[in-house]
Amino acid sequence: MNRLILVLSVLAGLFLTGCLGDKYELVKSDIGLYRINKANGDIFRVSGDVLSPVPEEEIKKATSKKEWDTLKIAYPDNIEVMLFTRWKDGNLYYRVSASPYKGRLAAAREKYGSELTINFYDEYGFELTAIPVPIASMASIVDLSGSPASLRFQGHIPMERDAYRDLEKWTCMWNF
Repeated sequence: MNRLILVLSVLAGLFLTGCLGDKYELVKSDIGLYRINKANGDIFRVSGDVLSPVPEEEIKKATSKKEWDTLKIAYPDNIEVMLFTRWKDGNLYYRVSASPYKGRLAAAREKYGSELTINFYDEYGFELTAIPVPIASMASIVDLSGSPASLRFQGHIPMERDAYRDLEKWTCMWNF
């Protein structure tokens, strides 16, 4: 009889652990350990035996896509540069576009070694990273008439989540 109670207790414990275990997922990232509630999406930071809720603003800032302010460069040819970024799985994903495709920008695409450099800064103005983008590698985006209207490039670089959170400003430098 004691043996039956022991077996039933073990089976009940395994059953309950299995049921409760499916409700949560533990995720280890480059900045810590997190428990995610699969049912409602709540995220808690695990520190030893303490669970701390992760504020929604922190989650959005760490993982959301950022549409940065458009830069207007008067020389050459009043070029507008647009930048979109996103952090995911230890990488900074970025897409940069430059328009209009004419004058010096069009000529730079044909010149070997021409590039633009995306520089990111923290809130105090310290440069955190720089990404060189060869202009010859940028794809032409055409308008409705089929003529090149702008250039676009997408890529990614390794970056820790904390570093992505610290990105506050950006600039673009040209070499052509």
